Amino acid sequence: MKLKNRIVALAAFMLCGAGAFAQVPASLTINADASSMAMGGAGLAMDANAFTASETGNAAAITLTDKTMSAGVNYMMYLPSDRMGNFAGAGAFYRINDRWGVALSGRYLGDRSMNMDNVDGMFSPSDFSVSAGVSFKILEGFSVGANLKYVGYNPVKGTMVSAFSADISLMYKYEGLRLALAATNFGTGIKTPLPEGGHSEYDLPSMAKLGIGYDFDFCNDHRITASFESDYLFLQNQAGFGIGAEYCYDDMVFVRGGYHFAGEQCYSMMPSYGSVGVGLKFFNVFLNAAYLISASENSFLTNTFNISIGYEF
Repeated sequence: MKLKNRIVALAAFMLCGAGAFAQVPASLTINADASSMAMGGAGLAMDANAFTASETGNAAAITLTDKTMSAGVNYMMYLPSDRMGNFAGAGAFYRINDRWGVALSGRYLGDRSMNMDNVDGMFSPSDFSVSAGVSFKILEGFSVGANLKYVGYNPVKGTMVSAFSADISLMYKYEGLRLALAATNFGTGIKTPLPEGGHSEYDLPSMAKLGIGYDFDFCNDHRITASFESDYLFLQNQAGFGIGAEYCYDDMVFVRGGYHFAGEQCYSMMPSYGSVGVGLKFFNVFLNAAYLISASENSFLTNTFNISIGYEF
């Protein structure tokens, strides 16, 4: 695919499918946690980590983990050979006691400058969000969570718009089984300027999510985790799902793989891809990496990679 076509494809992804100007911030539907991205994006029902509240919207998982805290940073690049998109994020959670937990996070997604026919001159679309979450264990093995976000969006040169949104989640855990439900990105609309003056208002990319995960321990130090997640994007009336598996040795070495499926026109959920990844954890320091294998030879996801590092105990 020519570079011009790739730019158009990425622009469609960044702008969530068209119109004279951007509609919604693309980062709101991207799960940029390297560990769950390596499992086909099926991270909703996984054990909590530093990015659980911000990336999956499942703050409820915080009070169902054995960890006391986790903090980390992550970085992801789209099309490294073309230097197209850059994502950077930071997240942390702290489990205050057996009932309560809190989370904080920040995310940024930006693109290199490009010249589009419907935009006056060069511009670099970008968006960011900051969020705070809380988790409460209602009953043993059952928790509820909420995550509040402020979103800033730069769709056009010299213009910044903003919105507020919220995620609500429920999670149930029994031995090795985890079930999760979440409703994400429900909030105020995004108002974007029009070239002739005035503005257009668009809904945020609200999603409904269902996740199932299961841990299978064997031979003392070995564990296999299977995870499934189904997402429904109200903005485009499209569904996608991810399925993945993780092998863990002694909570130190991790090998992951998975597959994510979504319609080719559902850019804001990312088209279909396969994924692989590895992870290491030593003296409570974790390092995770993921690499996407595009389902199509011409996919703009080709060569996308993701890396995260942090500390937890």
